[in-house]
Amino acid sequence: MIFSNKKAQISVFVIMGILLVAMIFLFIILKKEKSPETGGKSETERSDRLY
Repeated sequence: MIFSNKKAQISVFVIMGILLVAMIFLFIILKKEKSPETGGKSETERSDRLY
């Protein structure tokens, strides 16, 4: 990724930075959505207690 033009080089790094921030943001959102599913373990524990 070596460009002779400084503007092109800067724009590539800006795009990469935006993509990196977006990926981290999506990772955090998906991680928060999965956290209520961990509460599902209590449901399996409840079903075990019923038996």
